[in-house]
Amino acid sequence: MWPSTIGTRPSRLGRLLEKHRPRILLFIGHADAREFTLGFTDATGLLQKLEPATITEVVSNAPNLELVVFNGCKSAALGKAGVRRGLLAVCWETVVDDAAAALFTPALFGQLF
Repeated sequence: MWPSTIGTRPSRLGRLLEKHRPRILLFIGHADAREFTLGFTDATGLLQKLEPATITEVVSNAPNLELVVFNGCKSAALGKAGVRRGLLAVCWETVVDDAAAALFTPALFGQLF
């Protein structure tokens, strides 16, 4: 497992995926329900939205990656885009309460491992 990163750009995410070659990528954070994208934070802590096509391209080009978990509201469009590019994906179709999202990840990984 590699450390969480504050202030990430798509190119940096791609380099991290190339370097560490994870089989599973877990995104826990905000997804934009209106634009179907994920929110990252920059070095100053401000929200930076990445375009869905950019995210999909970065994760689908990652070597070894088999599963992407988008644990953020209305992330289904991203998950479906990943599936079209050959990945398995877990995502949310709806808005999800923070408490439910926090319970979901340990339960999912408890079943996977």
